[in-house]
Amino acid sequence: MKQAYTIAEAAHQMGVTYQRVTQIINEGHLSTFRVGPTKRFVRIKKSDLENYMQLCGKSLAATK
Repeated sequence: MKQAYTIAEAAHQMGVTYQRVTQIINEGHLSTFRVGPTKRFVRIKKSDLENYMQLCGKSLAATK
């Protein structure tokens, strides 16, 4: 089971654009963490995405 999403994967799950997810992150509504040897890659925890979507009245399972 997937525990973290890329920004593109999160956008797909949410039904919005990559740019919109980036905006949500920059506004501080969705947290991220960095992975990889240089901490270059951004990921979003599944639980954080689920919590944000619940606040928006959507379900992660409903978007699959």
